[in-house]
Amino acid sequence: MKLVIDTNIIFSALYNPDSKAGKIIFLAIEEEIELYAPESVKSELTRILEKKLDYKKEEVEETIISLPITWIEKEIYDEYTEEFDLKDENDRSIAACCLILNCALLTGDKDFDNLKKIKVVKLGDIELK
Repeated sequence: MKLVIDTNIIFSALYNPDSKAGKIIFLAIEEEIELYAPESVKSELTRILEKKLDYKKEEVEETIISLPITWIEKEIYDEYTEEFDLKDENDRSIAACCLILNCALLTGDKDFDNLKKIKVVKLGDIELK
């Protein structure tokens, strides 16, 4: 299974590894699922880790490198961001990645609820073993 994930899933997993989000990251480490995210998520995650968890630059870099996520470069999805009527540019990047990769979005964010061009899976709706 391939999924695009947004920042809130990654942050939740790092904040609480025993959470459902943490289990998703673990499944990716075990190569049971493939996780993708646009580089804009990496930038947002960097800001959040520094601000909310007081990570130093080295800690942020080590954390991001260790994540089992394939980061998608802006040039790959950028021309598709305008296909989505979302307020946040980062959200449009996430949706565009789903479109390009032809896979679902895993999120806890309500901003994606009414999208028609991509499949949105809510973290709360996933059943894990």
